[in-house]
Amino acid sequence: MKPRSTENHTPQNGSGHQLADSFMLGQQDVRAMVRLLGDIAGLDAEQSVKRRELMRGMRTLIDADAWVWTVSQLSPDDGRMTSISLMHEGFSEMDDVRVIESETDPAVPTPDGPLWTPFFFSSHPMTRQRQQMIDDTTWYEHPHTKKYRQGFIDDYAYSFTPLGNADHRIASIVAFHRRWGRPPFTQRDARIIHIMSSEVRWLHEAAVPGDGGKKADGLSPRLRTILALILQSYSRKQMAHHLTLSIHTINDYFKALYKHFNVSSGPELMRRFMAGDGGDINKITRAK
Repeated sequence: MKPRSTENHTPQNGSGHQLADSFMLGQQDVRAMVRLLGDIAGLDAEQSVKRRELMRGMRTLIDADAWVWTVSQLSPDDGRMTSISLMHEGFSEMDDVRVIESETDPAVPTPDGPLWTPFFFSSHPMTRQRQQMIDDTTWYEHPHTKKYRQGFIDDYAYSFTPLGNADHRIASIVAFHRRWGRPPFTQRDARIIHIMSSEVRWLHEAAVPGDGGKKADGLSPRLRTILALILQSYSRKQMAHHLTLSIHTINDYFKALYKHFNVSSGPELMRRFMAGDGGDINKITRAK
């Protein structure tokens, strides 16, 4: 059953994508966006702090419940996305675990997962609302939605900015979420996300591992879950509690990750994925 009305949406074509129109943001929205950028430009802070403040400001502008910024890699083996760098806000600790498990469960994959693959190979940023990717009937009747999202989080809007070359399949992803029962994101919301994401280039700058994240390929679903929690600074005790596993099992997963990435400690693994070699990523080439 659908949790909220989806009436008065932009007309869609047969593939479920919204038809092009002449929608433009109002002056009030434009002023708010410019004011937000001005406030952040005036901050005497590291880029990570500015990024977080920008995401918080965007969350307020579009009335989202949670946001995620991540640099992710698309696995050539199973088409799943693995985070290389990550920050987010609006999710509780238990929410974090639920989201990560939902994205790494091979038995109940997301219905829209494969639809995101082309975005990694685009030559310019692309932003989509959930309704543009998958229709309501398919979404709400899908086993993944019923298992992981019902009563939790529902609607989303994603913006992809491809990074580097196609061989690495890496993209910066900005995502906003609303909880179950709330109205869907509008075309206005998606337009704000897209403008801010595509025009604020430093939002996508991050320290990508020197190997381009290639070593993230080949991880089992459980190891991907553990890696994602490590990147969010969860302790082994917290992981054991939320995943209902023993500390001994968690330790074994850590050993497997250390061996896979050829590191000897947690801090070394963290530095590899969150600091990299300190270089900037390649600039985005727009399609003409």
